[in-house]
Amino acid sequence: MNSYNLYVGIDVSKGKADAAILQVSELRSVKPKFLRKKLSFRFIRSEVSAFLETVRKYSSAPNCKHTYFAVEVTGIYSV
Repeated sequence: MNSYNLYVGIDVSKGKADAAILQVSELRSVKPKFLRKKLSFRFIRSEVSAFLETVRKYSSAPNCKHTYFAVEVTGIYSV
């Protein structure tokens, strides 16, 4: 299998976040694919830890070169 990067997009809102994990191959001929489209977690230790464990599960594969996080924050949280 070829090398790939993970992109974790997180949409932050009041009290919770929604996330998705996208796998992007380093080969341009391989189409990116969503590994997880709908991850939701509240901002409590157990749920944030579970979310991070999910990301670690995918990023710990030997072919995963980098993991990038992007956060979208709107409203009063974007200050």
